[in-house]
Amino acid sequence: MYSPHHIRRIWILTFEFSGIAKVGGLGEVIPLIARELTKKGYDVVIVMPSHGITPHGFKELDLECQGSRYGVDGVEYPYDLGFLEGVVEGVKVVLVKGKSYRTSMVLDVWPPYSYVSEKACLLARAVHCLAKRFGYPDIIHANDWHSAVAAALLKIDAELRGYALPVLYQIHLRGSPSYPWHYASEHWCGLPDTMQRIWATTKHIFMHTKDLWDSCWGNIECFIVKLADTIATVSKSELELLVRDYGEWIRGKTCYSYNSTSWSIKEVEENALKLYNTKRRGEIRWRLVNELLQKFTTWGYLNLTDNEVLVISSGRLTPQKGFDVLLHAAKLLPPSIKVIVLGRRVGDESYEHYLRNLLNEVWGKTIIIVDDVEQTLYQLLIYSSHVYSLSSRYEPFGISGIEALALGTPIVVSNIGGLGEYVSDLRVNPLGVGIKVQQDNVTELAMAIQSLGYLVYYSETGKGIDKIVFRELRDLALREHKFGEKLRDITVAYVDMIFRPEHTANSTLACYELARQMAFYRANA
Repeated sequence: MYSPHHIRRIWILTFEFSGIAKVGGLGEVIPLIARELTKKGYDVVIVMPSHGITPHGFKELDLECQGSRYGVDGVEYPYDLGFLEGVVEGVKVVLVKGKSYRTSMVLDVWPPYSYVSEKACLLARAVHCLAKRFGYPDIIHANDWHSAVAAALLKIDAELRGYALPVLYQIHLRGSPSYPWHYASEHWCGLPDTMQRIWATTKHIFMHTKDLWDSCWGNIECFIVKLADTIATVSKSELELLVRDYGEWIRGKTCYSYNSTSWSIKEVEENALKLYNTKRRGEIRWRLVNELLQKFTTWGYLNLTDNEVLVISSGRLTPQKGFDVLLHAAKLLPPSIKVIVLGRRVGDESYEHYLRNLLNEVWGKTIIIVDDVEQTLYQLLIYSSHVYSLSSRYEPFGISGIEALALGTPIVVSNIGGLGEYVSDLRVNPLGVGIKVQQDNVTELAMAIQSLGYLVYYSETGKGIDKIVFRELRDLALREHKFGEKLRDITVAYVDMIFRPEHTANSTLACYELARQMAFYRANA
């Protein structure tokens, strides 16, 4: 068996890609990595379900991909897959769609995670067809469990043909469902029950596919963590959680790669000049808020007669993001602090109902905008705000925090996961970029938002120093009147130093090399 000597051809499997389908941070980081690798001369192909999207300029590939699957009921279920190929911002993208009604009703459905287990299964069948027609790449980069079965099928099929195809499995958000072996098997998703070489601390051991699947009780994440050559996470803390859950034996085949952003404060300032003839945040802030209130659907009410400090938060309206904690904290904030949440609805109606009830308790101080706000206005809102808040209960990385820092807005975050890792607290480090608070601690969150908000507000207006609750931040303001403006410059410099696309691309390439080495060991096991 042989393995690649170097990495050039890369297939990235994903369910999200900004410009086609995006729900969360995954949809931003994958294009960013792909564009940067393409610039470096790598042959990158994105493969993902169409989710019913047919982008302008995409053309159908001349490729037949038909077959049958057999359910536990013994009934035959034919599938007929089609492929659309195009280029998005310089990156080649292949979309998998259904050609028959039955297949289309699974693959060509919005939102992206509708029928997710079946989309994942048909994606596996699709990449198998692509590999038979165009050959195997030098590496498979699968992202989250939805792409895991597809990556596993390519790895197993290539190995049966004498090729140790490197597989990097990257976890952006932990967790996956569990299914009986029939789901993964040749009868349904296509995995043959053959002998697998599984890394075990210092050597590879041998297990049949079914035995490996059953050893994980059918959990897809567990299965791919054991099967893949290398496991990547988006933060060091997430990697440590992975080792805790699966054991020290996986440490030798793990790596982490921080997410990054291409957001540019210069571009946002140029947009501010075009729209408002100024880039001064204080002159933009409340004009922009007024426009948003008139243009978009909102929950709650904002009284703008006594506004001073603006706080922004954004993300999916799910308990994970902790918006209920933020709304409880808003009860403790003075009326002069206004909170705007840019919320993406994902169908969690009970949580949305809970948030709407909480909004009644912060009437006049807090709103949730539930429409998609175009990126130019979204960036301007964050740029012009005093504080960006991330009160998440679980956050492997938290790309929205990095985006806010890139625009010069300091952040208040829960001290968890990637957030606790990349945020240095101003209370202990004058070169910090925000404040870390205990998860679900409403009082500390309110104090942090008020203190950081008025630290920045004081540097703008010379007012509000008496409202800075934390003594450490008040001392910073007393020593340096314009410290809030200096803080904005620090946040931008911090992102430029660590969290730009070239940094993510380089760390991803290091993970690719580790996967290639592990595949070499596998080939010689």
